[in-house]
Amino acid sequence: DPARVCAFMHTALESLVHALEQAPDTPSHAIEVLPPHEKLLLQAWNRTETDLPSDGTIITLFEAVAARHAQQVALVFEDDELTYAQLNVRANRLAHYLVEQGVHADELVAICVQRSPEMIVAVLAVLKAGGAYLPLDPALPAARMAYMFNDAQPRLLLTQSHLNITQNATPTVFLDRDAEKFSGFPEHNPPQRAWPEHLAYAIYTSGSTGNPKGTLIQQGALVNLALAQREALGLQPGLRVLQWASFNFDASVQDIFPTLCAGAQLCLASREAVLPGQNLFETLRRQRIELIALTPSSLAALPVEMLPDLKTVVVGGERCEHALIAPWLKRYRVINVYGPTEATVCATIYPCRQDGERHPAIGRPIANTQVYILDAWLNPVPFGVVGELYIGGEGLARGYLGRPDLTAERFTQNPFSEQPGARMYKTGDLARYLPDGQIEYVGRADHQVKIRGFRIELGEIEFTLGSLPGVREAVVLAQQAIGGPRLIACVAAEAGVDAPTLRKALAQKLPEYMVPAHFIFLDKLPINTSGKIDRKALEALEPAAVETAAQAAPRSALEQRLAHLWAELLGRSSIGRDENFFDAGGNSLLAVRLVARINAEWACSLPV
Repeated sequence: DPARVCAFMHTALESLVHALEQAPDTPSHAIEVLPPHEKLLLQAWNRTETDLPSDGTIITLFEAVAARHAQQVALVFEDDELTYAQLNVRANRLAHYLVEQGVHADELVAICVQRSPEMIVAVLAVLKAGGAYLPLDPALPAARMAYMFNDAQPRLLLTQSHLNITQNATPTVFLDRDAEKFSGFPEHNPPQRAWPEHLAYAIYTSGSTGNPKGTLIQQGALVNLALAQREALGLQPGLRVLQWASFNFDASVQDIFPTLCAGAQLCLASREAVLPGQNLFETLRRQRIELIALTPSSLAALPVEMLPDLKTVVVGGERCEHALIAPWLKRYRVINVYGPTEATVCATIYPCRQDGERHPAIGRPIANTQVYILDAWLNPVPFGVVGELYIGGEGLARGYLGRPDLTAERFTQNPFSEQPGARMYKTGDLARYLPDGQIEYVGRADHQVKIRGFRIELGEIEFTLGSLPGVREAVVLAQQAIGGPRLIACVAAEAGVDAPTLRKALAQKLPEYMVPAHFIFLDKLPINTSGKIDRKALEALEPAAVETAAQAAPRSALEQRLAHLWAELLGRSSIGRDENFFDAGGNSLLAVRLVARINAEWACSLPV
């Protein structure tokens, strides 16, 4: 809105001039430019306080639901069902056994099992015993799993004998082979052994140092998530929810706990049965799933066909495009959620609209959560201005396991809270407020590279590329080449969209140095085990190997030699005789190198 922009600039300049008159030495970043009405609205949108049980844990919530809905189905796996009463009894027996093994509050117990009722029983039992669970995928590489055990030092490992998962330094309980050991333990609920300030789970996420880092989530944060999601998603007794996310991915927490704390049915399936695509579609149909939470990349792999029982599709974990969800919005309720692991899975929520923008908003904060969009000096930015997103409130993690330095760096004092010791988490995500108070995710602040001396945020290019007509998904990478780093755009697009079209459109929106040198077109972008776009798989692709444009081959020996020089500098396997150097990925610095090579080889002095 040009009028609104002009009004804001007028107010900001007035504030600047007034501040300089009063105190000329005031740093510019310390001058308040946020319009008063926007400041009041930002405060109002962060008033999300909701009562929580003062001493409640996720287990006290679950046990209350299990008592009220004892004969309701709690778990479904293939042809087997467990009622809430049966699930609670099985978890209680194992919990009493774990207490005997010395498990206590704030102590980690590793769980490495296949998708099965045993997975849920083990999670509940560890929490009932007062401990915190450490989820591990049996498919993890041995070296990575060994690192996690060495780093986390869990008291016990709960696993299945056929998986052959053992760690010499960790006592192991086989849930199948050792079942007789705990089958005779009491069926009643153990006394409460943990409180809101104690750990509930630790999940490992990628670390910038090359090793994963454990994020520590407390009971109070998990309770807040379960209650907020139960309300926001409309979870009710009997509703059938698919447990889709990988166990060691934090989205599994959103699958499990809000469902079991609402009396709904948690439907499990094998790894093969939930693979995105036709397998997952058949599982949704066969199990009559009514609610599912997926990443946008996984939703993109699903056929858009009628699922008569499905009511709600939740998308999260990465940026969503309206073009992706538009066909689903015609039949189902679609909810876009956002939140890092460090904020207990979900911090904001947005019911998508059929007339939505190209990039659906991520919404507003959930209960007991505050969201701030700040500049580099931690000042709130005006509506429409991109800043870094910070999160405060009940959902914040305790920090990183054994990483006090990183914890202090990412979890800082919250200057906007009146509560003593309140913290906020620096997400590294870029966002902005829309005029109606919804938040729009823009990209990452830390995917930062330098190309030819220019500092570039890859998220900005991805955001612009994703806004172009016909582009479904896009990821931009920086890849090392002979002439220095080059930008590679990996694109899933509609038929007819080609590199020249995208390059021309981007050149109208971005500086020349931000236009990718190469475009790789794929039917769909690869997905990793967490259901997100697999950047490592994309980094392994070679642009030359997937270029499909038919080019006229060089004819004479001179043309062949020149084309060979081009290919070396541009990182291409071949060059067509009619190609343009700059459209093929060249730039001014590479042009200088090219002319130098030509002059040296042919003993001439062509000008650049």
